[in-house]
Amino acid sequence: MINKIKIAMIASAIAAGVIVTLGLVTSFTNNVDCIITVDGPDLYQPGQLIVIDASASTATTLTWTILPHTDNFRVIGGGKAIFTSNGEEKEYTIIITGWLNGVAAQWIHTISLGYDSNIAVTELQERVISWLPVDRTTLETAKLAQAFNSIARIIENGTLNSADEIVEATAWSTSDALGDEIDKWKPFLKSLQEYLEESPPDNHAIVWREIARALEASDGAA
Repeated sequence: MINKIKIAMIASAIAAGVIVTLGLVTSFTNNVDCIITVDGPDLYQPGQLIVIDASASTATTLTWTILPHTDNFRVIGGGKAIFTSNGEEKEYTIIITGWLNGVAAQWIHTISLGYDSNIAVTELQERVISWLPVDRTTLETAKLAQAFNSIARIIENGTLNSADEIVEATAWSTSDALGDEIDKWKPFLKSLQEYLEESPPDNHAIVWREIARALEASDGAA
């Protein structure tokens, strides 16, 4: 007999926005398993589009919840959902509840902001992460990433055209982002400047966004 109290507790917890810690719940009836099977990553980088695939589940009716709520999570059908994030939250919990012939199952998983060595990165991104000061703070890194993203947007809208204009705007933006903490970042900025002088970018906006993504993912590489 199905434990209806347990199922009711799960449903109530989801409705209340509580993260249930029961993990995968598997129930049985008439020798039929109601199981949720999910293929998805543990880590994500800002701007990376990831797919959470529950299409191999035996449960035929699935409901999805992500905590905290974000508009960047969308169920696309076929037992799959897509997710992307700008890195504002350090982790999200995804809850999938499924049903089969009146039997419930639940899958709960947390994905975290971080650097995944299995995700392909450019040579520049690897170097950016290797140059980071060990005594950096998350806030400093986030502000610097925002500075590079901001300059990339300005380049893309045509406000900055020449390399000299881009370098000047970047110097001002990074200085403003780091403020009184800029001294600890000077070796990083010097290494980055030398690299870019040796390998001038063909497209500054693309390269600036590569730098920003490496900075945004650096917490997981520390």
